[in-house]
Amino acid sequence: MNAVLVYISDAWIGLNDREINNTYVWVSTGKNVTYTNWGQYQPDDVVWAHACVLMDKRKGQWDDKRCSYSRPYICKKDKASPKPTSMTRAKEWSPEVEEAWRFQLAGYRDELDYKNAKNPEGAERWPQNGYVKKLQGRDGQWYYYNKGRELMDKDIPKCILYVY
Repeated sequence: MNAVLVYISDAWIGLNDREINNTYVWVSTGKNVTYTNWGQYQPDDVVWAHACVLMDKRKGQWDDKRCSYSRPYICKKDKASPKPTSMTRAKEWSPEVEEAWRFQLAGYRDELDYKNAKNPEGAERWPQNGYVKKLQGRDGQWYYYNKGRELMDKDIPKCILYVY
């Protein structure tokens, strides 16, 4: 994540220990914190009075405070997927069309869109032919594909090929 921070006061960073004292999780993902930047003697909450974390404007270090304090907040913005410059509908089957179709069934334009939105390492593939084997859709569901061709001739015109 690339970020530029310009703010004039301390800011909430989306981290708290509201569920289990001293177990800090990110609000956006529910995952435990792995990197910390606590200020000296922080966190200093011993009775859950300070459950939310803010970043000190002077040093950039973290401090736990009452969640009811009114402060600005910092948001994470994912890198946007590049936009296609053109697109065409597929006219006949090819491995490229098969690939695009598998990503589109899962809610993505293509692998580039999938990498930017879900998994930078790309989809799991069959070693025999490199076809997409498994990927997680935009809806959170897992999509599983066979080794061979799955795109039926009648569905070929539904597949869109993007150019960047």
